[in-house]
Amino acid sequence: MKSKILTAVAIAICGAVTTSNAVMDIPNAQPKVDAAFWNKVLDKTWDGLKKRNIEPYENSNVGPGLIHRYKSEYPGDAVSESVGYGMLVALYANDQETFNKIWSAANSSMWNGNFYDWQLLPDGKKSTGAATDAEEDIIMSLIFADKLVQAGKWQDYTDPSGKKYLDHAQRMMNAMWSTQQSSGTLWNFSIARAEHLQQTSTSSTENCCQKPISGPI
Repeated sequence: MKSKILTAVAIAICGAVTTSNAVMDIPNAQPKVDAAFWNKVLDKTWDGLKKRNIEPYENSNVGPGLIHRYKSEYPGDAVSESVGYGMLVALYANDQETFNKIWSAANSSMWNGNFYDWQLLPDGKKSTGAATDAEEDIIMSLIFADKLVQAGKWQDYTDPSGKKYLDHAQRMMNAMWSTQQSSGTLWNFSIARAEHLQQTSTSSTENCCQKPISGPI
């Protein structure tokens, strides 16, 4: 019995080693893209996005400087996700001017004191509530922008409302840390839990925070 067990273990080890080596021997067929090609594609994409989604709306009374969606359920609207995406691509493109333009426009048109409302409609009305992914993208972009300033690659910048890259990123993180993010809306977790406990006798908190919300799901 003991010899059978040892034989089985030996076979298993050999199989594992053989499989591992076989995998390692497979040549890497992934296409290689050099920096020159990547930069060319990035620059072309970024230029097209600016000409298509930013510049046509610069004389608009609604969200000039934002990245607008010309093909959406509300053509010409702008959403906070596009703010985050635009800021990230502007970082890669090393385009501080457009980075600042998008961020300042969002501060003017979408910032509500704690987070960015997720949608600005063509008529100027807003769909309130925050989109988690947008908040995180904007925070990360601002941190990276501050790093570029610290490295001397970008100029220090204060937006017209007095906001600075790192300070605003910290403020946004503090808001997210002190609140619960649920399906698009930031709200205070402890208050919501207290309200729930007043309405039900169960002590379970697994589903305690279901509240009517507005914003993207």
